[in-house]
Amino acid sequence: MKRFIGLTVISIIFCGGYFALKHILNTTDYYAKVTLENKTSSADRHTRGSESEYVYLFKSSNSKGEVKDLSLCAESLHEGVYIMAHVNYDKVVRWNIVEERSVPPKALEKIKL
Repeated sequence: MKRFIGLTVISIIFCGGYFALKHILNTTDYYAKVTLENKTSSADRHTRGSESEYVYLFKSSNSKGEVKDLSLCAESLHEGVYIMAHVNYDKVVRWNIVEERSVPPKALEKIKL
């Protein structure tokens, strides 16, 4: 009986780890350029004294040139900056601002249109 319980617990731990790795680490990098058209609306934060967050809609591209529409909530972004979003399926897991020279050529060609 103890073996059965032990094997069950170990199986649950491994299955949980597998699904966590599959959904957290299995991301694709998509690149986008911030323009005035990307900012759609603002949503006030619930904390006092903070800036409001904006919803941005991007036409983004990965290093292979595949295009995907993404939405992102962030504080006000400057026009003309490039962002790299780590995307798991259609959800942005995390993102950061990058320089134009670090954007792959195929992605740059698609997002400059």
